Amino acid sequence: HILPLATDMDRLEATPVRPGRADTAPWDPDAQRLLEQYVETQPFLVRISAAKRVRDQVERDAVGAGDDRVTADRVASTLAALKIGQAV
Repeated sequence: HILPLATDMDRLEATPVRPGRADTAPWDPDAQRLLEQYVETQPFLVRISAAKRVRDQVERDAVGAGDDRVTADRVASTLAALKIGQAV
């Protein structure tokens, strides 16, 4: 089979639909720079997926903590958790 069967696809976690930009917490410039610095350390071919994965996790962490903005501290704590395998 070239394409996966629907039963195989149903076993995977669904990709969350990203809400409109108005619904996401605004990012502080320092937080954005910290994310960009992290992405630049990743191999070139995986930078886009790494950026999306980390950005989504940071935003989930911020919402979970009740933050109204994404700060550099939030990015740093999420990156630290990712490095030790606590976050997905």
